[in-house]
Amino acid sequence: MSGSVAIVNPHRTENDALPASLKAWAEDGLQAQIVASSLASGGNRCRGWGLEVRFADGSAKKLFLRHQVHAAKGVEPFSPWREAEVYAALSGMGIPAPALILRHPQTQTIVTEFAEGDARYRDLSHMGERQAIAQQFVQSLARLHRLSPIAMPIPSLGVAGSVREAVVRELELWEAMYRETGQQDPHIEFALKWLRRNLPTYDGPAVLVHGDAGPGNFLFKDGRLTALIDWELSHWGDPMEDLAWVSFRSVMEPVPDMPSLLKAYEAEAGTAVDRERIAYHRVFVSMRIVIIRLRNVSGLSGNSIVSNALNRRLLVEAIAAAEGWILAEAGRLDAPPSDHTKLFNLVIDDMRAVLLPAVGPGSAATAAKDAAKTLKYLRNCERYGAAVEARERAVVSNLLRQDVPTAEEGRSRFAQAIKSDQVDPRTALEALSVISANVTQLAADSMGQLARRHFPPLV
Repeated sequence: MSGSVAIVNPHRTENDALPASLKAWAEDGLQAQIVASSLASGGNRCRGWGLEVRFADGSAKKLFLRHQVHAAKGVEPFSPWREAEVYAALSGMGIPAPALILRHPQTQTIVTEFAEGDARYRDLSHMGERQAIAQQFVQSLARLHRLSPIAMPIPSLGVAGSVREAVVRELELWEAMYRETGQQDPHIEFALKWLRRNLPTYDGPAVLVHGDAGPGNFLFKDGRLTALIDWELSHWGDPMEDLAWVSFRSVMEPVPDMPSLLKAYEAEAGTAVDRERIAYHRVFVSMRIVIIRLRNVSGLSGNSIVSNALNRRLLVEAIAAAEGWILAEAGRLDAPPSDHTKLFNLVIDDMRAVLLPAVGPGSAATAAKDAAKTLKYLRNCERYGAAVEARERAVVSNLLRQDVPTAEEGRSRFAQAIKSDQVDPRTALEALSVISANVTQLAADSMGQLARRHFPPLV
């Protein structure tokens, strides 16, 4: 189907228990007993457990263990060890990040302080509280961006250099991550071309950026920000990138007033934000996620389907906004229910009404919800797949002025045409917008409100 995404689920056979080998290592390193552990995060390449630790003197403490279950692929540098270097560098710098406690010498495993708080920003019903916490978060980002790289060397990240140098390095890394998939993707090819042609002219010193900043990656408690978490994608870069991430993650967990957050950042940073650079990095951020889905980092098929559809659309919207282009909206395709639509509906309804209440919270419920998303997608593929295939073939054939036998072959030829500068950029983006609309229609029932969400305004 349009906008392919690799799908596997490597976690189906795993339970929630902390592996015995990791428990023994942590107890030896801490010189303490782990009396309880609970899975706190999972579903992607890394899993995390909250630990209750008791020391010989009778004192107790909460800690957090993060373990990379599946090794990073190829050129991809992201790992708990790299994250550990960032935590160590931030120690004593006034940034609310967990302190590093242990690093495993052989496996990608670390132990940090347990950061108190809740990450479920979307569950906050009081808009004033949501805005106040988000403001504290961007103020923390401003303080992070004021730190000098010289004062906190991070070996894995190399020399900071200038913003322009840092952005080019990131482009080279993410292009290499894309190229080693061996796939030809017109969305990514267009984004790479656009990002290189529109490099920011600002060439001030690079700073440490969080690299995945925004709702979902900070904790809060009693109306106050408590910690910035998940520093895996941190790198030397443009401070405006982190604000682009906030804008991006606010699509999933909306902030009440993005322009006010930018003003709060300016007041704390002592410098004006550059909205053109934020717009540039919204393109880069969206492209990163499309590449991640193409590389199949996520172990949850339903979440991969949703993320792939959302971010292909956001990538097109981000480029159009940065260029000031208004793209025509592709209409929704119609098709009658298939012979199996009723059966799909019965299974999905049974999962919601019977299976989920029976399994209760935990990894089984997560798997069931994800399976329901996948079934909704397959239901739409069966119903609308032929219409989607026909529209995409027509759009790409018209653009390339040649008949393409399948949508898949069309995307490959489209990607090659973009790479070799054989298509007009605006015409190409119009075609990508139609392809994104196709992908969204197939995934819409799995996406819920995300099918209708957009970037928040910057002014």
